[in-house]
Amino acid sequence: MSKQPDLKFTPVAVEPYKAEQHGVLLTRERLAVGDIGYMTEVRIENGYRYEMAGRNLGQLALFARLKPYQKVEYTDNAAGERRVAWFSDAELQALWITGQTVSTCDRQWLQSWFCQSASIEEAWWALAGNPPQGEDAGRQVCACFGVGEKTICRAIAEHGFTDPVQVGSHLKAGTNCGSCIPEIRGLIKRG
Repeated sequence: MSKQPDLKFTPVAVEPYKAEQHGVLLTRERLAVGDIGYMTEVRIENGYRYEMAGRNLGQLALFARLKPYQKVEYTDNAAGERRVAWFSDAELQALWITGQTVSTCDRQWLQSWFCQSASIEEAWWALAGNPPQGEDAGRQVCACFGVGEKTICRAIAEHGFTDPVQVGSHLKAGTNCGSCIPEIRGLIKRG
């Protein structure tokens, strides 16, 4: 029984939020919240992912701090998106995707770039926004670390893993909250 029955009948007015721009930002550095119409923050391994909507999204203070890094830009006219990646030595520091609509980029795959070394030459893969053909990670099994079913199955087949602990040591899947361990066991049984 609800202890706040009066709140169930509170009238509300809802209207769509019309944003001039939408953006996805993946970065190693936590973003200071500024004057952004809409923003969500998701903690990812080795960084943060931000989903944003509003105007003047390209004016984030973070971009000035990224100037010392190598910058690669790409404009996808078909998707109506601008994509920018900043690299230092062998690490992706930040990836920015912006357009007039919400990006359909593969966020799980993009987040994996913060868990591996990458050269500036490989930046073009990240700027594509989606994995190359044949590198589909599959549906997400481990939400904590963004590890997909096909990635786990490939690791099991390639390394002969027989235990979720082995999978976790290699991919980190199942090493945080543990809720995906039964599913990893099932994938190991399927072989």
